[in-house]
Amino acid sequence: MENSHEKDGFLYIAINEVEPDFSDFAIKKLNELASVIIINFGINRNIKPLLNPNHFKFVLTDPEGDLSYANDIFKRVRVSRAKIVLILTRKPLPIFITYLLNSYAKIKCFNVIVVYESDGKIEVMTHNPFLPTFDKIVNLTNSPLPFFYDKTRDLHGSTINCLFTFHDRTKIKKVRRNGKVDFEGKDYNAIATIVAHLNGKLQIETMDNAFINPWFEAINWPDRASRKIKILEKRDISILIKSEQFTVDDQIVENLYPHTQNDLSILVPKASEIPVGELMAAIYKPSTWALNVTISLIVFLLVVTVRKLCKQRIIIKDVFFEVWSVLVINHVIHFPRHSLERLLIFGWILSCFVVNMFLQTKITSFLAIRLNHPDINTIEQLFESGLPLYSLPNYAEEVQKKYNGTQYEKFTLALLPLASNEGLMDQMTYKADVSQLPAFIIEHDIALFVSRCKNLRRNGAQMYHLVKESIIPNYQSYKVIHNSPLLPVLNKKLRRLGEGGFIELWAKRSIHNATLEGFLSPEGVADADAVKPLTLDMTLFLFYGLLLGLLFATMAFLAEVFVYEVTKPKQFIFLH
Repeated sequence: MENSHEKDGFLYIAINEVEPDFSDFAIKKLNELASVIIINFGINRNIKPLLNPNHFKFVLTDPEGDLSYANDIFKRVRVSRAKIVLILTRKPLPIFITYLLNSYAKIKCFNVIVVYESDGKIEVMTHNPFLPTFDKIVNLTNSPLPFFYDKTRDLHGSTINCLFTFHDRTKIKKVRRNGKVDFEGKDYNAIATIVAHLNGKLQIETMDNAFINPWFEAINWPDRASRKIKILEKRDISILIKSEQFTVDDQIVENLYPHTQNDLSILVPKASEIPVGELMAAIYKPSTWALNVTISLIVFLLVVTVRKLCKQRIIIKDVFFEVWSVLVINHVIHFPRHSLERLLIFGWILSCFVVNMFLQTKITSFLAIRLNHPDINTIEQLFESGLPLYSLPNYAEEVQKKYNGTQYEKFTLALLPLASNEGLMDQMTYKADVSQLPAFIIEHDIALFVSRCKNLRRNGAQMYHLVKESIIPNYQSYKVIHNSPLLPVLNKKLRRLGEGGFIELWAKRSIHNATLEGFLSPEGVADADAVKPLTLDMTLFLFYGLLLGLLFATMAFLAEVFVYEVTKPKQFIFLH
């Protein structure tokens, strides 16, 4: 490019004179060359002694030095693979240094360093996220440490406070030895090793009581993006149950600290399997059966009335046959009274009714939240809208029993009343302020629902279904959307919980993969043994057998009608 040039092994680009294709060019160069990026905001002093050609290869310059292109540079640095960002500028205000370092630290550039002139000498400042808030900005001018050693993350013997809430007993747990409280576990060992490597001391703080969880304190803060930072500052905590990255010998070591997803195995026992018969009995309330019977009775009385008006003898078997013909195939054909075809058709019509009810059971078991509310973007809006999370009565009982005997029982009963007898499906309603709702309860209930759908998928069912309710109890009246965007919708509506740190399950890997990786099942229990809403082993064969038989019966019925018409043409008599 004309606006770029190489000098002393460095590539310089003046960002206020670039061509329109600079973005693609810069990103390409950043990915190819930049282990370190230099951002020069108009400093004229000779910076060559600071530059090591083995590290610094790419320089962004702003000759005007007015920081008008700072935001543009910031966007380009985000997409780079740089490990160090060196910012060269004139002497800025102290607040600008703090803002600059904190901003770049958020985008995971491992070394963010500001170099500026002050009273004829060069000052070097960096950001150490492990130190307490008031010590995070470090002046490296007189530091005995190597200039770019591990992002200068030497803790100098400082105590690092690490806060664990709802800590997982398998990865970090309290132990008492000789009357002294200590901690152990693989995550604890990993964190302690890294802090020790950085010449620091690890101090574990625990908050086992859900009522004083710091995330609950911050749930109403308007600036959600900086919620974690505010909690850290308020409690002077350096590590907060989230994923952090460290650099050790230019290699990234990532540790996933304990969070609430690990507690699903502890808080929730394995649920019992729901048999198909019990499931059908739960879904089909008396009102549903009454509606089915009423429709049949209306058609039956209609046929009886017509026959009576025509002064024909009423034969109950004939009336039943014609009623079911009208209901299912919407056509009435008169076969000889004792013919095999008539018995076959009548038998498969009854089977079709059973299949219809079974299919309704299968579909309604997939009920989820509705999608025709695009204005819902937060968990508060979801519950304030009055849209319920549907569940079967059996599942509602599971939720209700889940916390019996635990420290969360009182809190759960106060905020999670379960309404019953509300139509086809029992629904969970939230009568208290939803901002106080414990996020781990929401996470488990929805996660378990999706986990059941996952198990159905393994048994050959469709991926996910969102069903439009209908007053007519007929599976044709349900609008089934196969492979519906259930997961993205739930991810969107639960984004706040992810930002709050409640559910790394959704924010990091998403529920889609978490169910497959076993996070929703108790330890030691195979994922294949998880709960299922339908037992589709034998019933699946029965279901397909009924459909196959219905298909052959329909073909035989049509063939019989065709042969009957061709060989013995006669006029059809309706309801004779």
